[in-house]
Amino acid sequence: MKSASLGMERNIIVPDANVIIAASIVIKNPRKAHKHYYWSDKLLRQLNKNIGFRVQQIVDECSDRALTLHSRFIREWLEREYYYESRHELNEICAKVQRIFMKNKKMFLSKLREIPNLMESDDSDTVCEMVVDLQSQYRDLLRKRTVENKENQQLKKFISGIPHRGDTLILSQVRALKRYYGDDMDVFIASNDSGFFSPIRDRNNRKIISRIVTDEIFSRFNIRCDHPQEIVEVLEMGRTPLE
Repeated sequence: MKSASLGMERNIIVPDANVIIAASIVIKNPRKAHKHYYWSDKLLRQLNKNIGFRVQQIVDECSDRALTLHSRFIREWLEREYYYESRHELNEICAKVQRIFMKNKKMFLSKLREIPNLMESDDSDTVCEMVVDLQSQYRDLLRKRTVENKENQQLKKFISGIPHRGDTLILSQVRALKRYYGDDMDVFIASNDSGFFSPIRDRNNRKIISRIVTDEIFSRFNIRCDHPQEIVEVLEMGRTPLE
C-alpha cells in the first residue's frame, strides 16, 4: 500500500476518455461561447490537487489515432448547435475548434499522474467474472419479465453494449491502481458512460434511476463511479456518494 505517497489527499480520480474529450471541446465564436455541458472547472481544480490519474487504456482512447472520430463528433455537434451562413464558415470554425481541442486535451492529460508499473492483467479475470455474473442476472430478469422496469435500465444498456472491451480494460487497470494504494484510498471513475460505469440519472433533477452495474462495481472492487459533476459535489461539498 502506497497511500502515504499521495500526501494528505485520500481521494483518487480517474477521468474517463469521454470526460477528457468533452472537457477539451470549447467553442468560441462571435455568436456564442460554449463548453460541453457536463464539464466542470471545479473537477479540474480537484485534478490540480495531484489526485488525478490516467490509465493506459484511457490515454489510448484520447490519442491522436482517434482524431478522426473526434473531428466528426465536433462537426456534427456544431451543425446541430449553431447556424452558419456558409459551408466555408463552418469549415473554418471546425478547424479552430479542433486546434483548441488538441491543445486542451494535451493539457488535461498532463494534469493526470501516471499510474505505477502495475500488472493490470492480474485483475482482468475478476472483471470478466463480474461481466458473466451480470449477464446471468440479466437472463434472470428476462425470465421474470422485469427487465423493462426502469430500475433495470442500466443493466439492459450494459448488456446491449456487450460491453466494450475498452471499458473492461479500464476497470481492470483502475482495480489494480486501487489495490496498489490500498483500501484507505477512495477511488473514483468520473465517466458519462451510463451503460457501464456511472448510474443512469434523471436529466432534470439528477436523481438516480438505475444503478445495478455501478453498485456491482462498488460491491466487488470498492471503486465509486459517477458523472463528473456528482463527484465534484462529493469532494467539495461533502455530499454522500450516489445519493
